[in-house]
Amino acid sequence: MLSSINAPASAVAARQGMLYVEPSGGAATLFTRGFTDLFFAQPGTTTSLPDQFINWFASLPAAQRPKTAAYVTQDDPSASPAVAVFRTRLQALGIKTVYYQVYDPSTTNFDSIAAAIAHTQPQMIIQGAVADDGAQFVRSLQKINYNPKILFQTNAPTDESYPSAIGGAANANGVFTAQSWSRTATYPGNQAFVTAYTKMFGTPPTEDAANSYTAGQVLEAAVKAVGTLSQSALAQWLHQHTVSTIVGPLKWDKTGDPEGSLLFSQWQHGTLQIVAPASAATTKTILATKPTWVNR
Repeated sequence: MLSSINAPASAVAARQGMLYVEPSGGAATLFTRGFTDLFFAQPGTTTSLPDQFINWFASLPAAQRPKTAAYVTQDDPSASPAVAVFRTRLQALGIKTVYYQVYDPSTTNFDSIAAAIAHTQPQMIIQGAVADDGAQFVRSLQKINYNPKILFQTNAPTDESYPSAIGGAANANGVFTAQSWSRTATYPGNQAFVTAYTKMFGTPPTEDAANSYTAGQVLEAAVKAVGTLSQSALAQWLHQHTVSTIVGPLKWDKTGDPEGSLLFSQWQHGTLQIVAPASAATTKTILATKPTWVNR
């Protein structure tokens, strides 16, 4: 979410009294600095990232829930706080923590971490993955043939290349993640955006491109409604209204933190499906148990 970039940039904007609509930068700490002109153009932040997963998990019959969990996360201002929220909320549901580790962003070999996790035999693994570390960690699990019942990774599985990076669609099957946007979501204007972007650039939009477009939608809505470029007037209007965007309706609290949550998604048979919320879901099916790894 590039919080490390947007934190100083938004501070400069605040000092200059400028409206700052950020397409990325969802670390919860960004919204504790007292800024009144900062708005996050995604439906949720690190604090709310686990919401949809936790709601689903809590709905499972007690006998079907994993009883133990391992948590591993990159030392990142978005990933590690989200994993901490996962841990707190799952422990409140009675899930025992058997492993917890924060790794350096430069880590590329996860063999020792995977082996240590396998030694504790967790039924569920939650990883705060930022990019390639998600696939690298999975490959290390595959080497020792350790297959958790549930695997949730932040960010990494949203990349279209994720299945091929871990040995194909069969290995991605059942992996959970969270998305700020999906090209298949039916929110107003989303399909028109996907079509226009693909026609212009010859390739479908990425999540980053969609988030940037959303930031533009937020600013456009405020300027049209207010009829002036007064920064304070634009900020005041955004604090008081909901904006329809391609990531869904956005509404913010007084700090600019969106009052919503991210899409809960799962790889199913080669497609990243939205499984919650119901208003955006592309399937009613959720694989409660991740299939075993196949030979790579």
